Amino acid sequence: MLEEQVTKKRILDKSHEMFQKFGYSKVTMEEIAQNLGISKKTLYKFFSNKKHILTEVISSVKCEVEQKFEIVLSDENSDFIQKLQGVFDIIGENVKYMQGHLTSDIILNHPEIWSEIQEFKRKKSHVQFSRLIEQGMREGFIKSDISSQLTVLVYSAALREIMVPDILSQIPMSKNQVYHEIIKMLFEGILSEKGRFRYINLQFDSKDKSEVF
Repeated sequence: MLEEQVTKKRILDKSHEMFQKFGYSKVTMEEIAQNLGISKKTLYKFFSNKKHILTEVISSVKCEVEQKFEIVLSDENSDFIQKLQGVFDIIGENVKYMQGHLTSDIILNHPEIWSEIQEFKRKKSHVQFSRLIEQGMREGFIKSDISSQLTVLVYSAALREIMVPDILSQIPMSKNQVYHEIIKMLFEGILSEKGRFRYINLQFDSKDKSEVF
């Protein structure tokens, strides 16, 4: 049983890598099997077709992202600003992930799967940021007169509507630059003086650590 789980994970990891590099539509089941050094019969034992692999890859990515967010948000030793930075780091990783061929291929050839991904992002970003903003208000890092509900909606809408290939291609900036501009515009407006001071100090600490290593 364990051996089968290992084989299945190898198939998903290699398929994900190839989809990102070449695009989902251009990769065949035969090429996946060849790159793994297994027979097509073995491949079809685990997955009925290429779309089956794609849906499993996406499910795996969703689970991984959820786990990362939960680790950050459930850390009782981190304050709001530290968790905010952790969330930014996770989303920044996902922005880099979007730079491969897989995202544009899904949007073009499988809009129904892209819709599912967008709905997942909408629901999760709303829940996660609601938790985060509420903590920020309790700890005094966010202005008390700010609507937490509206802040969450604006942030979720920005990620959902702007951080997609069609829109990003119209902006003369990298995906990471666009994302950081969204963060800057949104959070400079809602942070209290205490929040800004803590956030700036955390940024300096992060830079110092990166220079050491």
